[in-house]
Amino acid sequence: MADKVDIWVGANVYVSLADNPQIEEDGTFGDGWDLTGVLDGSAGFTQNREVSTTEASGWGTGVIDAADYGFKSTGGFTALEDNDVTRYLINPGSTAHVIVVPKPAYAFLAYETTNQHGETEILVTRKKARVFAPDVSKTQEFAGTAFEVTHFADGLGGLFDRFQRDAAGSVKTFTPIRIKGLTTAESPLDIKGESITPPVGG
Repeated sequence: MADKVDIWVGANVYVSLADNPQIEEDGTFGDGWDLTGVLDGSAGFTQNREVSTTEASGWGTGVIDAADYGFKSTGGFTALEDNDVTRYLINPGSTAHVIVVPKPAYAFLAYETTNQHGETEILVTRKKARVFAPDVSKTQEFAGTAFEVTHFADGLGGLFDRFQRDAAGSVKTFTPIRIKGLTTAESPLDIKGESITPPVGG
């Protein structure tokens, strides 16, 4: 159905080097998480999955069975900003004035996307992901840095924890400024005249 089509109009990537970072129950990011900044929307979030397969062939009959193993999840994103977070991911271990031979960074990642209806989905890696920038060229045609990511499964086979929030979660409150005596922030009302919940301060 047409109303089930998602057009992703906004996205963020959050990074954490903490040992056990979590997001809040309302999908907000607290201490321990850092934002990579503006992303290249045309590059999007790549999410690639592959698996190796061993096949058993019967003599004269062809493939009669198969077993899959070695699942691999890779992805990537392109950050347009030059900030502390992106500089760390590009050159982990470097100082302010010395660029050392870069090794891939290992960090927890959270991919946040918002669709045209204001609905949000967040995928948080269950283990630290491997992040590497293979190309740090500077040209006038291309801005930003493309990062390649490898996601790792935990002992239960889990790759991500998923958080979903409907459009009501993006509701903002507003305080009247042209009506004397009204100073309390107010939530928009629904069709029954009741405040839309859950309100988020704005």
